[in-house]
Amino acid sequence: MVNSEGAAGPRAGAPSVPAGAMCISAHGVLVVGQNLSRAHLGAFKRCLDEVLAAPDKQMVLDFSGCLYVSSLLIGQLVDGIMRARERGKTVRVLASPEVGRFFRTAQLDQLFAYAVEEKKALPVPSPATTLAK
Repeated sequence: MVNSEGAAGPRAGAPSVPAGAMCISAHGVLVVGQNLSRAHLGAFKRCLDEVLAAPDKQMVLDFSGCLYVSSLLIGQLVDGIMRARERGKTVRVLASPEVGRFFRTAQLDQLFAYAVEEKKALPVPSPATTLAK
């Protein structure tokens, strides 16, 4: 895990994110605690914009709590990373092993670096499960 200052170890003051939620810490860390489908596009865009607006020099995007990210949201992720770099921010991306494999398969490691976080990812929700948007 990487804290908001870029040091290894647990993030000091990192929010606890329940399954089915996205939140932003006081230090501009976007923590995703759910699998992201097309239905989450609006909420993801808003959260990403809020992290981009934070005064911190580093933007941390933590996907270690999810198994799946829709390709539509990956486009937003790449756009957000590019905008952060234009603003002079250092970008850190954390991924679950499952999301990390997707990043590697899609060759996104050529666009941004990411670290795989070995914490237990969320179970895949059944079709009857509705996640908060």
